[in-house]
Amino acid sequence: MSLRKKVLALAAPAALLTLSACATGFPAQVQRFQAMPAPQGQSFYVQAADPENRGGLEFSQYADLVRRHVPANSVDEQWHIAALENELEAEFSLKLDIKGWLDDQEEATAEDILAYVEDAASRLFREKETLLGG
Repeated sequence: MSLRKKVLALAAPAALLTLSACATGFPAQVQRFQAMPAPQGQSFYVQAADPENRGGLEFSQYADLVRRHVPANSVDEQWHIAALENELEAEFSLKLDIKGWLDDQEEATAEDILAYVEDAASRLFREKETLLGG
């Protein structure tokens, strides 16, 4: 190995050590989050502070659920109303007769169904708030 290669082989690590003295430390402030076990026998609901703000993040779960069973811009033959009713009751304890409501409507769209579900959810939350003294 020539003298030039030896000098270059030693110069590179020396230069890195010299530059590392100029570097500032990395402040790693790490927090650890762990999932808490689900409370037993309790239910928690998120409600829009202002019912006029429906369609926001608070009600996105309802919108996603309705869209799975009643796609936007679809016709009633494509809707799965019984499955929607069952899932609303199972997931949110929201028992609705959407089929009966649809029978009473002259004409309804997927958006009308979503509005009906969100209205029912808002009513349920207001009732629970009254019961709990909120």
